[in-house]
Amino acid sequence: MKAEAWKKYRAALERENEAKTETNAAFCVLFKKGNHVRYTRQTHGPVYAGLITGVSAYQRRLLVKSTHTGREYWIDVSSIEEPGSSGME
Repeated sequence: MKAEAWKKYRAALERENEAKTETNAAFCVLFKKGNHVRYTRQTHGPVYAGLITGVSAYQRRLLVKSTHTGREYWIDVSSIEEPGSSGME
């Protein structure tokens, strides 16, 4: 009984690892250094434009340099605007 449970557990871990690898690869394709993004720093806050200077695929965060102030901020991907969502690309 335990052997079967371990077998199922290992299989589930393998599927989870494959999904993470696939997700990380897609993340890296979407967000590359040098790409421009539009983001917010607060919920329902103003939208800023910036340049990606660093990527953390594991944490799903981007280091973005503001095109207005020149400062760098770590931004959660949830605060990134999808292209076309505001009518601008």
